[in-house]
Amino acid sequence: MPYTIALIHTRLRTVDLLNREFSIHLPHVRKFNILDETIFYEAIQNGLTPRVLRRLNQHFLWAEQMKADTALCTTSALEPAVSVCQKFVHIPLLRLNEPMCERALAAGHRICVLGTLHPAIAAVASCLQDVAARRGHTLHVITKYVPEAAEQLDMGDWDMHNRLFIQSIREVSGQCDVAIIAQVSLLPLLPALNAVAEIPVLGSAEPLIQQINRLARSRTPTPIPRITQANESAEATAV
Repeated sequence: MPYTIALIHTRLRTVDLLNREFSIHLPHVRKFNILDETIFYEAIQNGLTPRVLRRLNQHFLWAEQMKADTALCTTSALEPAVSVCQKFVHIPLLRLNEPMCERALAAGHRICVLGTLHPAIAAVASCLQDVAARRGHTLHVITKYVPEAAEQLDMGDWDMHNRLFIQSIREVSGQCDVAIIAQVSLLPLLPALNAVAEIPVLGSAEPLIQQINRLARSRTPTPIPRITQANESAEATAV
């Protein structure tokens, strides 16, 4: 039976984004999706309350009952809750941003985190601190909050949303060694951001795909394809 991962989504737009990346770069991995948009709004409004933790943990338990080998929550703002849920679930739970943070720290110690949601930015910054502490690395985190981009996206103006992020990456390029984006929904912007930035700009998908591929290879006795560096997005406007 192929290696199986459950993807726990809280935003509809991440379903298509990640399923496309998985289909292209991990065709040998079986995946299924669980979508619960209401937990996102509850977490953004009230924080990671016991009720939010219970709801997220229930999704992980469902993934386990459906025979997944591992599970992943695709929402950065909920990532701090994953370690708590792991205590109640027997299958390993992946951390969305950890592979990206490890790669960013390999590129430098001044790291900028960009996003449109404070909880997502804070979660990624915390993940960076955890990885740096494990490695014994020094770390200087710069955060860039772009709320006006989210407002433009809510109004359906993708072009203005993208231009605001491009402007933001230009503003921070001289202050850090590498930049990372805090949300899966921003992955389609990576080509445009890397085209104008003076520093590398990383997203979570490609390092995560590499990690899942290693896990699948270690579990699967028959040969499966090796993957090259994943192209996290084809279009900068498809946010």
